[in-house]
Amino acid sequence: MSNVPSFNQAIVDSREQLESGRERLKQQHQSGSPGIQVCTGIADLFDDIVLNLVNLAFDQVTSSES
Repeated sequence: MSNVPSFNQAIVDSREQLESGRERLKQQHQSGSPGIQVCTGIADLFDDIVLNLVNLAFDQVTSSES
């Protein structure tokens, strides 16, 4: 098999990334960051997670075709 990580592990990693990112943004908001900055951080966090999962799915599909 290839070096592509398992999708199940990627889901677990994504959940951890979401949890830690949300906590970091919550603390940032409580420290006085403007709402727009926190919202941008949330959007970036979700974008990163979704992009990582899409790339992993693509890697798994292309590696199984080889």
